[in-house]
Amino acid sequence: MIKAFKLLFLFFNFGFFSSNLLKFEVINLMENDISTKNNLIVKAPYYLLEIPKFSDKGVEVKHNEKSSIYKSTIEEFISLDQLKLETMKDYWFDSSLELNIKSVLERNAKVIDQEMSSLDQNLVKENFNFQIQLEKRQQIKEIEKEYSYHDEWTDTFIFTKLNLKFKKIYQQNNEGVEISGTINEEILADPNIVDKAALESFLGGPTRGGLLLTSVKSNFISRSDFFQDKKENYYTYYVDSNNFYSARRENLESFLFNDVNFYKFLNLNKETNYSLKLKIKLNQDLFVKNKIIGIVDFYENNKIIIKNIKVFFIEKEINKKNNSIGLKYKSKFKNIYENHKKIKYFLSNEYKINYQDVYFDNNDLENSVSIKKFNSEETAVFKYTYKKPNGGILTFYITIFHIEEKFDEDVLMSNWKDIKFETTSKNYEVNEFKVVYESPVVGEEMKFKYIKVTEEKIEINNNETRKIFIINGESFKNIKIKNSSNINVKKQGNNLLEIKALKVGKGFIELDSIDAINKKIIEVEVKKLKDYFSLEKDFIVIEKGKSDFINVDTNSIENLVIVNRNKNINAKFEKNKLSIKSTITGVFEIEIISSTTKITKKVKIKVINTNSSILLDKKIVISEMNTSNLIKILNYEELDQDQIKIESNSRNLLFTKNKSEIILFPKDKGVFELNINYKKQKSVIKVKSFKEIIEKEIELSDEIIKYSKSNHELKKYNDNIKIVESDNEFSFSLIDNSKIGYLELFNDNGENLKITLLSNKKDESNSKNQDNQFKNNKSKVIKILALFLIPLSFGISILLFFVLKKVYKKEQNKNKSSN
Repeated sequence: MIKAFKLLFLFFNFGFFSSNLLKFEVINLMENDISTKNNLIVKAPYYLLEIPKFSDKGVEVKHNEKSSIYKSTIEEFISLDQLKLETMKDYWFDSSLELNIKSVLERNAKVIDQEMSSLDQNLVKENFNFQIQLEKRQQIKEIEKEYSYHDEWTDTFIFTKLNLKFKKIYQQNNEGVEISGTINEEILADPNIVDKAALESFLGGPTRGGLLLTSVKSNFISRSDFFQDKKENYYTYYVDSNNFYSARRENLESFLFNDVNFYKFLNLNKETNYSLKLKIKLNQDLFVKNKIIGIVDFYENNKIIIKNIKVFFIEKEINKKNNSIGLKYKSKFKNIYENHKKIKYFLSNEYKINYQDVYFDNNDLENSVSIKKFNSEETAVFKYTYKKPNGGILTFYITIFHIEEKFDEDVLMSNWKDIKFETTSKNYEVNEFKVVYESPVVGEEMKFKYIKVTEEKIEINNNETRKIFIINGESFKNIKIKNSSNINVKKQGNNLLEIKALKVGKGFIELDSIDAINKKIIEVEVKKLKDYFSLEKDFIVIEKGKSDFINVDTNSIENLVIVNRNKNINAKFEKNKLSIKSTITGVFEIEIISSTTKITKKVKIKVINTNSSILLDKKIVISEMNTSNLIKILNYEELDQDQIKIESNSRNLLFTKNKSEIILFPKDKGVFELNINYKKQKSVIKVKSFKEIIEKEIELSDEIIKYSKSNHELKKYNDNIKIVESDNEFSFSLIDNSKIGYLELFNDNGENLKITLLSNKKDESNSKNQDNQFKNNKSKVIKILALFLIPLSFGISILLFFVLKKVYKKEQNKNKSSN
């Protein structure tokens, strides 16, 4: 309302400054009145940072009398895609970040007793959690986390210390979070129960799991109409109710491996060389939400191709019936109470049940019999029950085996007062977290502004280039460009746009940025040049003896000239059409030249006997691995397109078809085949993939050079090269009056042949030039001598005349005197 009154005041205030400031004030009010929204993105990526096992290479191990000390390092980059934040890539620098991390570890419960070790089931236990918060435009936070607990299942006391660095990576197209640091653990064996030999067999050490990134939150400001998030995608597998509670990791892996829909979810075809690994199984809620969460890695030929796939295993129906689970347990104690403690500890942690809700009925007939057997050190079956919240009883039948030498009746598990760690003085339960370093917040809150350009309406002639400036381009985060198909736009630096007109008609340029108040639309109109022309297409397939046409867009067809060096090709203009006919098959080329603008366009002509067979532009593809390649179906429009079938002979050769184009992507080096079937005809494209293509420069002066199509792929050539194609080879030569030409071919040795073709008339012309130069020099000498000798001869003649005249007079005088 205040802004409205202010605006009204500006319009009706006729003071001295009002007219000068009116435009500025109106723009300023509009810029401050942008509609924005505060975005809070919450995702649950369940990304697992695996902690090294103590037996892994690089882990420092020290065994003491009563404990083992381990030190390992962790370094991992998590991309925005893996964080499930890929939609906010543009806002990554200007957003806050919250990471919620939970320690989820399966620890080794095995001991050296080989005969009975198969009975020791490892337990996945969720211990501590912590939270990392990075403010907007804050990059680094370093933390220290200490935690200790008594693991009653492995009979150990465990102290963990994490020193970790969390760093936001802003590098374009590689945004994410880098986590690095050290993990120190001391595992202290219960001195009443565990001997040193068991400790040295990595008792209590991690076998699976690590730090689980359960959720991420990010907050940032955007223009109301700019940001759009997408729904998180994960896979759900529905487990039969009879198998749900007792499903082990191996069962769930098997369910997924044989599930066709899981492969569809991954956009893969089920193949025998695939495998998967359930890295961690979390019994999140088995009795209310009926959910197990699994983190899966997917392999091809034992190599990970998809990492950290979150899968929900959900019970098909809520099970209200009575169920039972059978487990085995190896007893170390004569004291039955200590056995009950360990068994209930396992059941409550494994199945996420309150310890008090696991019930053992001493008066139960079966349990009474089993207690007697237990006391006699016979194999016994204890029965524990749990009342499910939705109805029904879950019964655990625990088969009890005995070790040969059991602890006496009075031996009990140790307490915290009985132990002492070596690496810390904190010999008690610890759960502490602190930030040891954080980088400062840089920059300012994002400010929104208008994109200003030097021209908002552009008229440009076809094939011309125009440059315009973005006046305030450097003040935006990242200006993105969209444009119509009749122009090409390149951004040079922050402030310059280069526009190339491609086709006559109206078009547009759209500029936008996350910190722009709105989009800037530049209207573009491409006009025809005088004597401009364009061709409907520059390649045509025709049948031998039949005519076909290419439409010509021009307002001056009388100024167009056809250059045709092929006597068997008949090409002529018929109104605004180029008519083409041939008497022989083959591949030919003609040129259309404007006599006024000198613009030249080439037309490639493929002449065939019949168009019932598929025609491809190459027989071989030579490529570097992990590079896209293109094959064109030359007569695609003339074919029954539903009859085109394409197959690859290897999973390492990927392909896709987009209308007349087949795109190939070799994933590995080697020789592959792409089979293209059309009706009863089969075409085989040989694909040779190399780790690296080697460049090789060649200079030739032959009149015509030839290369086989079966082991060479033509990449490019310049306008001075004339090409003649047969079914089996390319022939290259220079067009008339050209002295040099360039072309590139890949050969099947993995070489990029960069060929310079020189005219072989060069020496003759040099010789003629030298002869002409000699004649010219000779002529110049003769002319110089003539210019010198003519006056000299004339002077001598005059002198001789006077001498002779004088002699003559003397003779006359002499004769007179003698008379």
